[in-house]
Amino acid sequence: MSPVCPTWVFNPTSTAHVACDRHWFGDDYTPFKTWLTDSRGVKLEAIVVGNIMLPVDLLNGKRGEIFLRNVLHFPDAACNSIGHPIYTDYNIDGGGGMNFANDVQILRDDRGRPSAYFERGPKFFYILKLGGPPHGARLGPCPLDEGKGYMISLYWPESERMRFEASKAQARAFLNDPERAWLKEHWGNEFKFLAAYELSIYKDEEREEGRAIMRTMMAKEKESRENADDDSHLIDHYFSDDELEEIELQFGNSKIFVEEELGFSIYNDEHCRAAKRNIREFLEKTGRNVARDRAWFKNDYVPYRTQYTNSQGEELEAIGIGTVAITIEWPWPWPDDDRTEVILKNVLRSPGAAYNIIGYPITEDYSIDPIEVPWDIWRLRQYRNGSPIARFRQEGNGARLNFSELPRGTLPGPHGLLSDKVPAVYWPKIERDRFLESRSDFVDDLCASERAWLREHWGDEFRFLLKHELNMYDKDERREGRVIMGVAMAEESMQRRKRQEGGHENSIDGSQQHIPEELRDRANTLLANRHFSDAEREWINVRYGDLKTFLDWFRYKLYELDQLEEAKKHLQWPMWIGKVEI
Repeated sequence: MSPVCPTWVFNPTSTAHVACDRHWFGDDYTPFKTWLTDSRGVKLEAIVVGNIMLPVDLLNGKRGEIFLRNVLHFPDAACNSIGHPIYTDYNIDGGGGMNFANDVQILRDDRGRPSAYFERGPKFFYILKLGGPPHGARLGPCPLDEGKGYMISLYWPESERMRFEASKAQARAFLNDPERAWLKEHWGNEFKFLAAYELSIYKDEEREEGRAIMRTMMAKEKESRENADDDSHLIDHYFSDDELEEIELQFGNSKIFVEEELGFSIYNDEHCRAAKRNIREFLEKTGRNVARDRAWFKNDYVPYRTQYTNSQGEELEAIGIGTVAITIEWPWPWPDDDRTEVILKNVLRSPGAAYNIIGYPITEDYSIDPIEVPWDIWRLRQYRNGSPIARFRQEGNGARLNFSELPRGTLPGPHGLLSDKVPAVYWPKIERDRFLESRSDFVDDLCASERAWLREHWGDEFRFLLKHELNMYDKDERREGRVIMGVAMAEESMQRRKRQEGGHENSIDGSQQHIPEELRDRANTLLANRHFSDAEREWINVRYGDLKTFLDWFRYKLYELDQLEEAKKHLQWPMWIGKVEI
């Protein structure tokens, strides 16, 4: 067993605790993919959140323990770290403005009793006096080297923290252990089960409906076992192996599919043949287009997280949707206009896919002949005039598209090898509907001056809203972003006018009179920013998002000049530490 990292650095500027090794965590170790950033603003991935009880040495020779909540498991961290959330349960002598000239910092409980000690170590970091290794593990050497730089400051966004809490609450609210075991055995997970019944895992009432369906199925299964008369596979011979695999993945077995999903009888030959046609249509019309790389997509690409399954039943994640244009060059004797494009709509971007896939939706815009004859070459034709536009060459159970150009600025990688399985993917209807619903209220109603301002300062509206932790596809949040943008544009305009006229009047007040009350703090943050240098504002924005969040975190008031000056002093040490880390 590899030794665990023994070094726990105290860094009050970090907004989360971080542990390198699994052994430190207790039984509440919860797999949860999230992200955090380092002091440069680089996004990093953590894989788990859990609580840790750390053994510590006290100065009187006794042992003690300190409790750390919501620690992120980040295996790539330079070392373990204890961040600002420690103040939730403990205090440190001197509070937020502790004396960094001291070689020892004392952690105290709510009664003022010493709970742990931090001693100055390499690179001026304060390191916890650890009492020993976690159970069943051994400690390794300190990984910090005086001659190297380290990124110790880490920042976990509040939005990710809230998402984790919501996930925990939701998981507790629904399934019990037998139900989870049944779902894992028969469906893989709850998402696939609900998708088969066109129910959403994101809506509580639909999850409750799915739970009722599941209980009914569990009861029938129990009754069937007791009667020892299971005829669930009586009609399997009507279906191919691929069809049976998909039926078992989506519905459980062929009997459930025919009787409960379609309302047919398994003893009626015509019903069974109709069921076969039904599953073929299901397989064809749920296949989707998938691309691995962002470079393939056009400008309508939308970051959007959704889930789909492949033909092996594996659940995969897509992180964006958009249009893909593939450049095709025809050889002689095809048409004189030898360069054209194949347009694929609503393509899922999935970096985890084995290769790019063109699915059934292509038949909405093009015809393919022959579609079922096992010829070596399939032609893709335009519906409007029947002229060929592209061709596929058969390879295994699939076919590879012949194209002429990669996206601009990219290099070719190795070809993905097609497997014996048909490389199909299935995007559940409930997920497709959720995406369409998220887009239904989106209207690009920016005026020309707003679009020009966004393009100059942010690139586009999406990046501007993302910086303010707002959702482009939420009407209320987009409206809030519009107000913030208006205030920023007004301040910029007034400053430009003052420079031109040589005046010194405060022209921002007039621009704020129509701002909703709940947005006043965001607008006034722009005014408070004047008390901080460009470097200070950049440091704050990278780690806390904006000035108000930073001030609220350390309990400074936005409108009091003396507290703003105190906040400036507070910045000096963490900014200096950041330079040392680099």
